[in-house]
Amino acid sequence: MVVDGEGRVESVNSALVALLGRPAEELLKQPLAVLSEELAAGGTASPAEALLAAGPSRARAIHCLGKDGAKLPVTLSASPLRDKDGKTCGMVALARGG
Repeated sequence: MVVDGEGRVESVNSALVALLGRPAEELLKQPLAVLSEELAAGGTASPAEALLAAGPSRARAIHCLGKDGAKLPVTLSASPLRDKDGKTCGMVALARGG
């Protein structure tokens, strides 16, 4: 998935849609925290900042919310997207079931 600098989901692929059992339309333009209560409870940092704080591509085990509200075990890793000046302007995240 691609997340913008404000922490909103900009793009998802069919693998994430299948993993969560949720349609893309339900995820797009929503805050990243809509995927997981754990991401929503990140203290003062935004969920995107919290993911990136661990370092580029570092995997984090979380539980994402499926269509029926079930907590699904997911490993999430993220890498920053940077603008032409090197400033972080979003991130690309990879979710794997498990």
